[in-house]
Amino acid sequence: YVVAFLREKVGSPLKIKRTSSYELELAEYIESFGIDVTKNTRKVIPPKELDIYIKNKNLAIEVNGIYWHSAEKKIDKNYHANKTNQCLNKGIRLLHFFDYEIEKKKGLVFSIVDSKLGFNKKIYGRKCRIDEISSKEYMEFCNQHHLQGGVNASVRYGLFYNDQLVSVMGFGKSRFNKSYEYELLRFCNKTGHTIIGGASKMFNAFIKNQSPISVISYCQKRLFTGTVYENMGFVKQKDTPPNYFWVNPKGEVLSRYRTQKHMLNTEKSETEYMRSEGYYQIFDSGQTVFTWSNR
Repeated sequence: YVVAFLREKVGSPLKIKRTSSYELELAEYIESFGIDVTKNTRKVIPPKELDIYIKNKNLAIEVNGIYWHSAEKKIDKNYHANKTNQCLNKGIRLLHFFDYEIEKKKGLVFSIVDSKLGFNKKIYGRKCRIDEISSKEYMEFCNQHHLQGGVNASVRYGLFYNDQLVSVMGFGKSRFNKSYEYELLRFCNKTGHTIIGGASKMFNAFIKNQSPISVISYCQKRLFTGTVYENMGFVKQKDTPPNYFWVNPKGEVLSRYRTQKHMLNTEKSETEYMRSEGYYQIFDSGQTVFTWSNR
């Protein structure tokens, strides 16, 4: 950030390394398993570059610095989405991580990669005990094991393996689309673990106990395909356009719903105010909307 600032503001001749330390660290981690990694290739979706490409796994990974991937650097809002879709069209799963995510939750980022590579520790949901859990248990678990952290949920379930909490799922009233009764707000497993059949076990308990008419949920395309939703009986409705959020160099993230002008108490526009506070506007790859109905 310092070098980029000096280059832009005072014309400093200092140069920035083409490959970030986070990107190198992630590539070296994958290579430590004996996996061949191609770095900084433009041969897969030319002329665009992929930071990390694992051919025999049909997996690619982007490590995005918030400064260089923000609207302030004139990055088109469809840039990340287009890259994701170009890879999907070639049968390649592209993961997008931002530098602040690796800085703050490195273990979780590596766990997501491990999951795609099939290296996570596997536990069968049928061997787990299911219970409703407290808001405190749920939030602490999400903040530790979900990349976006926790969000308040009125109905919460947890799976326990040998009396240890290994997976949670939270529900609440639908926030954005009032045509649906409930929203599946969060689902996550303990870092480094895959709970086979765990999501279905918790969702079936929710159906049995709450008798919902309909449920909606949103899947981040930059990280997941939504297979877990399909396994629970959800139906894909649509892909949304890219959405934006605000993040500062400390890794403090604000959604666009929290930065609407009427909530900022300022005469400036949302963009002017957030930039003046040191935040960068980042566009994601869009979301996939999944719904479930008992009809």
